[in-house]
Amino acid sequence: MPLTLPSLRGRAPASNHAAPFFGDAPLIIGHRGAAGVAPENTGAAFEVAAALGVPIELDVALCASGELVVIHDDTLDRTTDGAGLVSEATLPALKALDAGAHFGPEFAGERILTLDEVFERFGGRVPIDVEMKAPVGADVEALAARLVAAVARHDLARRIFVTTFNPYLLEQVRLRDPRIVRGQLYGTFEDSDLPAYQRFALRHRLLSRRARPDLMAIEHTLASPRAVRRLHRRGYRVLVWTVNDPADLWRVLDAGVDGIITDDPAEMRARLAGR
Repeated sequence: MPLTLPSLRGRAPASNHAAPFFGDAPLIIGHRGAAGVAPENTGAAFEVAAALGVPIELDVALCASGELVVIHDDTLDRTTDGAGLVSEATLPALKALDAGAHFGPEFAGERILTLDEVFERFGGRVPIDVEMKAPVGADVEALAARLVAAVARHDLARRIFVTTFNPYLLEQVRLRDPRIVRGQLYGTFEDSDLPAYQRFALRHRLLSRRARPDLMAIEHTLASPRAVRRLHRRGYRVLVWTVNDPADLWRVLDAGVDGIITDDPAEMRARLAGR
């Protein structure tokens, strides 16, 4: 059975809110900075993307002391020399960890960054795709309030966009600052370790009227020509994640996507230029 997106029937057309981020050519976005060539979600990876002039995608979670920190996993084990849950670690404890040595000795000493630190260092250089980690049951009001406050501190409302699997977080961001572009994430969840009921909830809340997303960020396996046409007809821009294989690149380009999130933005940009 082919993979499909849920029905869009009954949805009001999306706005053209996201248009300033896109040009004539497909947008290339560095996944977790440039996770294929530097340790993900670190300053080193973000420097790779910023030097290329491509937008940065990053992941944000809330730590125990209340700061928004840039890390993908719920736990520290895979990407640092620490262990345990991010949500149970304070910022000083997180700052003491090495977030680069696991990738290669030349990256030893890379640290977990706060979202404020990333905004300060890179916000004026390239657009930033902030993926907010907000599982079912998360306090989305508190997360949205912290995010919007950070955006305001750095005056980046028109330089970032927020993506998440949780449509209720998108609603809370919209209520606090409607200028911020919002993207609904969607995937097959085949590799997810979420409980089945959470996968079901995320799938079927995708197009909640509350979310009002400006763009759709979908797993690349879902990017059929028909699915992309349907989303475009509703006014959405379409990003796909995470594209690293050349065959997948040509397939999603032929489907008409507007942007590609990749672990190696330099390689993808070179392939596009040589097509």
